[in-house]
Amino acid sequence: MRSLFPRIFLSFWVAMTLIGAAFAVIYAASQPSERGRRYRSLVHESVRRLAIDALDAEDPAAELVRFHRATETAVYLVDGDRVYGPEPIPREARALARRARAAEGEHTRELDDGVLVAFALERPGSPVVMARMRSPSPWARAVGADTLWWRLLVVFLVGGLVALLLARYLTRPLRALRRATQRVAEGDLSVRVTPELSRADAEIAALGADFDRMAARVEELVLAQRRLLTDVSHELNSPLARLRVALELARQRAGEGAAGPLDRIEREAERLSALIGEILTVTRLEQGEGTPREELDLGALVDEVARDADFEAKGKGRAVMAKTEPVSVKGDEEILRRAVENIVRNAIRFAPEGSEVAITMSREGDQVIVRVRDHGPGVPEEALEDIFVPLYRVERDRDRKTGGTGLGLAIADRAVKLHGGTIDAQNARDGGLLVTLRLPV
Repeated sequence: MRSLFPRIFLSFWVAMTLIGAAFAVIYAASQPSERGRRYRSLVHESVRRLAIDALDAEDPAAELVRFHRATETAVYLVDGDRVYGPEPIPREARALARRARAAEGEHTRELDDGVLVAFALERPGSPVVMARMRSPSPWARAVGADTLWWRLLVVFLVGGLVALLLARYLTRPLRALRRATQRVAEGDLSVRVTPELSRADAEIAALGADFDRMAARVEELVLAQRRLLTDVSHELNSPLARLRVALELARQRAGEGAAGPLDRIEREAERLSALIGEILTVTRLEQGEGTPREELDLGALVDEVARDADFEAKGKGRAVMAKTEPVSVKGDEEILRRAVENIVRNAIRFAPEGSEVAITMSREGDQVIVRVRDHGPGVPEEALEDIFVPLYRVERDRDRKTGGTGLGLAIADRAVKLHGGTIDAQNARDGGLLVTLRLPV
């Protein structure tokens, strides 16, 4: 049991139940004899009336037997040597009966399991009435069978209710903090918990304030990073534009011998322009721009991407095969196309020559699942999550010829999350990388 709520709940519930049981023990051990005296008084009156009724009955012994069966109190009528009763009279009873006949009032004698009470009726010549009453144990008074189950039920229910409310009160701030951390993990850095924990205990409130300061600092750093990427990307666009103009002027003035270096400059400028465009795309997706709004056929989109990728892959000795079905999703067509295209292009880049990149599509419940599988070298297990981080490349793929810019899968990750889906990667059992994309239907 690792959850805090049931542990707190059960701990308090058991504690309150034990407290109730302890109170019963204390009550039984310290209960004064006043209750016992009141009990004897009531029994004395009942015995007196029974004796009068038995004397007037045809069979006194039968009346005494019925009373004994009903109350477990043995009543005797002692008249000299004659004794009427439900069972043999104790040895101590005859001496007590003589004392009761000789002197008025009630005479008692304590026994191991109760008490003998003897008294004479007011009628002249009436026999002495004697009753053997068993003393109820203090434990019987504390847990009387007549109300035991009701009392246990009350302790169980009241203790459970109090424990439930107390456990909810103690774990409510922790649940609020957990919800906040989950939202932060999902990218919502604006979440704060101080308003919700304003009535919490001082320690929890201080923890909430620390969390808010941490979230504010993280939000500030992330926003600053995004602004930096956006500003740098925009600032680089202007010198790139001037570089292209200068490149065209250089082509016009230079001879044939400068064509090779100028072509290299143009290719590098195009790569730099593509990198800036991908950085701006990542930044835009992280800021939530391009919110999905239209219905589109994801199967047709994947088929189109697969045809274009297969055309390019054939020139590298590879192939792309897709197995799709019509599924309607709500989203931005261009962003989803970019996401699927980046995943497929990444698979083609690492697929060995003569192999095939497989794209499969299936619907499971309210989700559509797209899987892209290559037969390349795969990715180290510790890097499976990092490949979706912007500008990250696996160590052995730092070479731009194979590793790319490290932004393609990052763009796919942000695009899928923007549409309420998930994306993950895992190494296939027989080699290669399997990227799974899930989107709500």
